[in-house]
Amino acid sequence: FPVTIHLKKNAESAADALLKQQEEEEAAKRKLREEELKLIKDDQQREIEQNNFKYENLIEDLKKGKKELNDTDRALIATYEAQRLKDEEAINAKYIKIQQDHDAKVLSDMKAADAAELAAFFEGENIKIAAMQAGFDKQKAIRELAYEQEVADLAAKLDEGKITQEQ
Repeated sequence: FPVTIHLKKNAESAADALLKQQEEEEAAKRKLREEELKLIKDDQQREIEQNNFKYENLIEDLKKGKKELNDTDRALIATYEAQRLKDEEAINAKYIKIQQDHDAKVLSDMKAADAAELAAFFEGENIKIAAMQAGFDKQKAIRELAYEQEVADLAAKLDEGKITQEQ
């Protein structure tokens, strides 16, 4: 009889040790998965995966040590699933908003760049026109001066009698 008690205690001790080892392995697996999720480059995908992982853990913890789930457990699992989907929708909405804000900023920047480029173009054209006008005014002044000089020369020649009024 004492041997049976001793064997029973050894079996319980071995079962406890095995259970503890399994729990430690499960905790290590979860920790490893958490670290793997952090390595996902795409922010949206990473958040969705982390959200799924969170609810998977809640469901696993609920099922742990139970051979069969009761109605309360099943209702809680359904609640977890509904909340997981709701959280995923919120994550997706957040990233849609980020993308829309980014697109709006890019469009706004493009419009501002186009407006600046157009303003610079018109400014350049106005400078060219101003330079052209200055050139025309200069040519006109040169022609007027040449004309006045020619009139003065002709008047002098007329005065000197070198030419007649008709010439």
